[in-house]
Amino acid sequence: MSVVVAVAIVTVPGLNAREHWRAKAKRVAAERRATAKALFDAACFTAFKPVMAGDVAYTSCILLTRHAKKCDDDNLQGALKGVRDEVARWLGIDDGDARVQYCYAQTTCKRGEEHVSITFGHVTEMAKAKALLRRWAAPNDGGLTGVWAATRAFLGEQP
Repeated sequence: MSVVVAVAIVTVPGLNAREHWRAKAKRVAAERRATAKALFDAACFTAFKPVMAGDVAYTSCILLTRHAKKCDDDNLQGALKGVRDEVARWLGIDDGDARVQYCYAQTTCKRGEEHVSITFGHVTEMAKAKALLRRWAAPNDGGLTGVWAATRAFLGEQP
């Protein structure tokens, strides 16, 4: 089973963002607050909170998808660092914990529709989801229609 949480934030390309350290700290804090609120809302309304016990035998995968203007892969990870840190804090673990694998993806969207989606699942489920994203993301519509279709198919819903 997978759970998708949408966070209404605009991320900037991490390593290429030229900004003052104080402005960056303020931006990252706002990203983390928005992520914490989205996770809290998801936990309240869907009774969702993964349990990360010390003896978990399988590896969970968290897919962080940035819906905004494209950036290269190293900037993608930098852009989502605040989100990753907040997800790890919410789970009560370090973001380098071996029980959780972070995967990154991105799609383009129209200006004003930027957001980040966080998908929680098992590693084998996430490999299937990423394959569906690659297969169904339509480049002519910014990829959003394809992403929603892939998500519905992954969850077993009819289009």
